[in-house]
Amino acid sequence: MHHDDVIIESVDQPNPAWTNQIRQGLYQHNRQQVGSRHFHELSIVMRDQAGEVIGGLLGGTIWGWCLIETFWIADHLRGRGYGRQILEAGEQVARERGCKHSIVETFSFQALPFYLKHGYVVYGQLDGFPASHTRYSLKKDLAEEPNPRSADRPVVQPHDIGALYHLAPQAGPAQPHYLEALYQITLDLLNRRSLDDLLQIVVEHAADILEAPYSEIMLVEDGDLVVRAFTGNQPYLLGDRVRRGEALVSWRAYDTRQPVLIDDYSAWSGRRVLYEEAQLRAVADFPIVIGESCLGVLAMARVGPQQPFGAVEVQRGMQFSQLVALILDNAKLYTTALREIAEREQAQRDLAAHAAALQARNDDLEAFAHTIAHDLKTPLVSLSGYSQLLQLRSPSIDRNLEQEILGNIWKAGKKMNAIIDALLLLANVRTRDDVPAEALQMATIIREVEDRLREQIVAANAVVQVPDAWPTAIGYAPWVEAVWVNYLTNALKYGGEPPEIRLGASRTPDGQVRFWVQDNGPGLTDEQQIRLFTPFTRLHTDRVEGHGLGLSIVQGIVKKLGGEVGVESRLGSG
Repeated sequence: MHHDDVIIESVDQPNPAWTNQIRQGLYQHNRQQVGSRHFHELSIVMRDQAGEVIGGLLGGTIWGWCLIETFWIADHLRGRGYGRQILEAGEQVARERGCKHSIVETFSFQALPFYLKHGYVVYGQLDGFPASHTRYSLKKDLAEEPNPRSADRPVVQPHDIGALYHLAPQAGPAQPHYLEALYQITLDLLNRRSLDDLLQIVVEHAADILEAPYSEIMLVEDGDLVVRAFTGNQPYLLGDRVRRGEALVSWRAYDTRQPVLIDDYSAWSGRRVLYEEAQLRAVADFPIVIGESCLGVLAMARVGPQQPFGAVEVQRGMQFSQLVALILDNAKLYTTALREIAEREQAQRDLAAHAAALQARNDDLEAFAHTIAHDLKTPLVSLSGYSQLLQLRSPSIDRNLEQEILGNIWKAGKKMNAIIDALLLLANVRTRDDVPAEALQMATIIREVEDRLREQIVAANAVVQVPDAWPTAIGYAPWVEAVWVNYLTNALKYGGEPPEIRLGASRTPDGQVRFWVQDNGPGLTDEQQIRLFTPFTRLHTDRVEGHGLGLSIVQGIVKKLGGEVGVESRLGSG
């Protein structure tokens, strides 16, 4: 194009002298307006031990401002605090040069959350540059020395509920609504709502406040991101597990510990087929971080065109993710506390049970010693005395007396054997756990019991009535036989004269079988009924001799077989 001897043209490869002239012309104009340029380059370089550059910041200072032009960190070092160190180093150099402000530009797919976290604010944005993304211009006041903690987003200890309110941004039309949501979530947290309920409440409030109707919370479980809460318009997310290589936005937020933004998810090549029908546009995924650990991701999405998440919304999204971290940590603390309390209570119960068992064993040992010292000693003395008489073989001992002495020796030995057998059975019942259970042939067991006690039944002139049929029950036949032997022996000893004994069984309302023995004895007082099943106890010492082991054995056997023992008696009625 020619006009007044001026040529305007497009040049693919301009002469370096031409480009230098253009720049110098602009610089000259600027100097005329604001004085000397005084642009000083600023470079912060991070290298590894081998000297290889792995990150850095490039820019310069001019007119009291720090201009950040390039800021990069190797991917494997992101999320480890190096970016903050490099940025603070560059800002400190700028302060030393007299700079009061710092400016930087970034894209929505780059480091917007990082700059917001470190005190930068957005003063301009250009949507659609590049397509489906946004370019942000940010600035920061460098007038004051940074506080080592205030440079970061406010830190909330997981158990410090009151600190939630310091997270709220100081401006925005939805501020009252936002604070109301925080207040309600805090109340729910204090009321110990279930974890799933609390996560669902956060999702719904976050979706409402940030106008992101498609929202979900994913927590890491066994190496996958598992959906734990979601808005009601996404029923397909129920039970969704996301492996590596899927949900790339969420995994990037998880790995980098930084928010990840996409302005048009539906046009993005890495989108999930799962969301095709929803046609998601702006997407923002926020990591859920406690200390150095990332527990999951709060994912939010919009469907309206040209509605990218702004700086304030990103800040609030991070605050909601911190709220989820608070909920998870408090749930963990609460669960741990309950488990520790339960363990302590169980330990106390175990100690009490152990002490009771030890006391019972001590009581048994004391009673056992009593039995050995008295009941077992009595027949032993008789046996010894009669044996000595026979050994002397006095001429005064005739044949009949000799037979009587031998009979008494036999009875004493038999009594000693019975006491020893009872002690062994009692010990076996208390220590044995592997008891085989089977259907009992009760008629057969009763016949064997009658055979064992035939001599005593005949001697007492007793009448024993047995039913024609017995209901089926489960148990261990040798032990059940011992129970019947003890019951019948007591009925023979303490029954009427002559003893009238009835055996029977009936079913209880809960389906159990109740076996019973009834006699015509003098009956028991209330105090005697309480002591009836106490080991080594005899209630009628004036009538018969015994070792007091029988009914305690019965109680041990029946309890071991899962049953119960009891007594019903009235004085004068058996």
